[in-house]
This record gives sequence, structure tokens and C-alpha cells, in this order.
Amino acid sequence: MALSDKWYVSCYGDVGTGDSDLTWQALLGLNYRFDQVDLGFGYRYLDYDIDGSAVDDMTIKGPYAGLKVRF
Repeated sequence: MALSDKWYVSCYGDVGTGDSDLTWQALLGLNYRFDQVDLGFGYRYLDYDIDGSAVDDMTIKGPYAGLKVRF
């Protein structure tokens, strides 16, 4: 979603299963567009629920920063 010529919001989410009971993630970010590079920062939450594995449940959450380069 564009906020201006340079600023935009990115969001992502998914839910899945398979080898896991339930896996889901959500991401919300604010990005700034330069000429060929975008700088972004936001928050991501990722949750795994896997039975019978060395790691039964795992949650990764927190802020992120990233760089996207366009060719």
C-alpha cells in the first residue's frame, strides 16, 4: 500500500500444515524507496507447532530491518 512516492507499507501472512500441526506467520513493515534500493523495517511473528520433533513448538517474533535491491 503506497503512502507516498517514496513510502509504502508491506504486509504478509500465511497459515499452513503438513508435517506440522499448524504453522503461521504475519509481517507488517514500513519501507522507503530509493532509486534502486528499498530500506524496510517492521515486525514479524512466526509460530510452529510440530509434534514428534526435537522442537515441538517454536515461536520467533520481533523487529526486523532489511534491504531490497532492484536490478
